Amino acid sequence: MGTEFDARMTVIRLRDGKLMLHSPCAIDNQIKSALTALGSIAYLVAPGTYHFLHIASAQAAFPTAETFICPGVERKCPELEFD
Repeated sequence: MGTEFDARMTVIRLRDGKLMLHSPCAIDNQIKSALTALGSIAYLVAPGTYHFLHIASAQAAFPTAETFICPGVERKCPELEFD
C-alpha cells in the first residue's frame, strides 16, 4: 500500500543460554553474524499477524531453530512451516 513496514526484533537469552528471536527483523549476513556471536538461536517467535514478515529470512539464517506463530499467521502465510 506504499508504506514501508519495519520490524523491531527482541533477542531474549533463556535460562539455558539459548536465544529466542521475538518478532524477527530481516536477517542479512551482518545481523546473522552479530546474533551468532551472542549464542545459539533456538527459537523464532511470530507474536502477531503482522510480525511474521521476516520469519522466512530468520528460518533461512537459523534452520535448526524452532518456529512458533500466533493463531492467524497460518492463514496469512500458508507456506510457512512452523512447530
